[in-house]
Amino acid sequence: GNAVGIIIEKKLAIGRVTMRVISRDRGPDIAEALREKGLRVTELDGRGKLGQVVLLFVILERIDAGAARKIVEELDENAFIAIDDSREINRLLHPTVATGTGWRSLMRK
Repeated sequence: GNAVGIIIEKKLAIGRVTMRVISRDRGPDIAEALREKGLRVTELDGRGKLGQVVLLFVILERIDAGAARKIVEELDENAFIAIDDSREINRLLHPTVATGTGWRSLMRK
């Protein structure tokens, strides 16, 4: 049962994930390429053991994670990429209900 559920979930690719990227050399280029694909990217400057790095945070639909990962790998094959499930999303970033309609209107549809 669990194995079948996991396979189905991966095929359906429902939900959102958080992708974190750490790049020593190409952080701004990666961020721009992801933004050109319509993704929202937050950039932070950081410092690792070997010097300055750029950290990128991207919240995206699970179905788009493979394409986003490919973009990162094409621009910086040495970038560190971590993709995790996102459990809560701020409604201001990803509105799901029009203002003033409330959750009850969704139940009526």
